[in-house]
Amino acid sequence: MNRLTPLPVTREHGGDVSAAARRYGHDSMIDLSTGISPKQYPAQPISADAWLELPTQDAEAACIAAARAFYGAPAGLELCLGPGTQALLQLVPQCQPGADTVWIPAPTYNEHAPAWVAAGYQVTQEEKLPDHARHAVMVVPNNPTGPISDEVVQSVASAIADRDGILVIDGAFASREESARQIRILSAYPNVIHLRSFGKFFGMAGLRLGFAIATAGVIAPLVARLGPWAINSAALQIGTAALGDHKWAAAHQAWLDRESVRLHTLLTAHGLEVLGGCALFQTITHPQAHDIHAFLAENRIWSRKYTEFSNLLRLGIPGTEEAFSCLDEALRRWQR
Repeated sequence: MNRLTPLPVTREHGGDVSAAARRYGHDSMIDLSTGISPKQYPAQPISADAWLELPTQDAEAACIAAARAFYGAPAGLELCLGPGTQALLQLVPQCQPGADTVWIPAPTYNEHAPAWVAAGYQVTQEEKLPDHARHAVMVVPNNPTGPISDEVVQSVASAIADRDGILVIDGAFASREESARQIRILSAYPNVIHLRSFGKFFGMAGLRLGFAIATAGVIAPLVARLGPWAINSAALQIGTAALGDHKWAAAHQAWLDRESVRLHTLLTAHGLEVLGGCALFQTITHPQAHDIHAFLAENRIWSRKYTEFSNLLRLGIPGTEEAFSCLDEALRRWQR
């Protein structure tokens, strides 16, 4: 059995581009390391009055209602607000009784496994769901390898339901359409928790807002552990407006889809093999992936490398003509 021991508190992530710029001697860098949309929702300014009172139940209810409509959650499921999906995924293992084995296939987002280990669980990262795993975590689409078929996800959901376990579906990079389809397909399985990130799609990761969607019995322990006022007033106000702006969301998704195809085309034009991706990133596989990462950094472009997977490199959407041109020229120089 492949099991994980506790991992360091500080783990490898994208972002922190200012520190990367200092390390490589630049004043600034193009940040392609996070998979966050490079174009943000045009939120209205927040007035000082918004900070005078604690977040209200009405404001929380309005944000939940907007999220329910946006993600396509049916009436039979409840929603829980959290300060980003990172906070929610750390609490989910603490809500499950016992200390069984959880299946988290690798490579994937590297915060899930430590959260389950910290809660006393054994983690297995086998390629397919093993018989001894009671719970499972799947990132769909996977970060960093991209799409996972609905058939595979549903098969895992069925197996975990038979074991009376919990299946976490981390849809941080899922589109609105993908979210609605996943929730609909898995609605027959009461022990599925869907996690949804607000900040990635809306380009506002610093807002710290995320959602857990599940049956009432699964959501209740999360709500209890989060306690009151988990989300600040500004996040509730902006989140409610953005989630309710379906016209902007549709146009933004179409733009992301086009830019993702453009990035894929650029990478393949330079002879790089794209392993997978989604509307917010593309991941290449290359035996010199770490060297490419360093070369891009020397050319003011910050990408996401993986120390444990030395052949993988993830790049987010450049977002501007200048950023695309810089990436194109850097890869052209790399090939020389």
